[in-house]
Amino acid sequence: MRCTRTVTPGLGTTMTLSGAATTWTVTTKWITGTLVTRMTNCWAGALSSGRKEGRKVKATCLKNKEHDEFYTTAHVMQEWRVDNEGNFIEVVEDCLQTTYGPNKDNTWLCAICGSVAEVKEE
Repeated sequence: MRCTRTVTPGLGTTMTLSGAATTWTVTTKWITGTLVTRMTNCWAGALSSGRKEGRKVKATCLKNKEHDEFYTTAHVMQEWRVDNEGNFIEVVEDCLQTTYGPNKDNTWLCAICGSVAEVKEE
């Protein structure tokens, strides 16, 4: 578990606890005279709707079976700053929670060589 703390003068403090499968972020900041504390969790192992509880996926690079890092998609909930009509201005919090984690039906690309991966559910 790794812990980092960032202090931004005038904005607040962010503490992040990172482990192998999860990242917890605690943010404290002043918003219009009120101290607001928010705790968020983005869990890398989140189960998607296509995966059953307790089942895992295993990706294999088709060019080199030793390659073990991949690019795929996950769905996360973000907090946005918007105008009075709901139009996007900026991302305030990158990941409030993971709503759907990586799925075996996604496209998985090897992060080392770019090859498409074969993905199986175990």
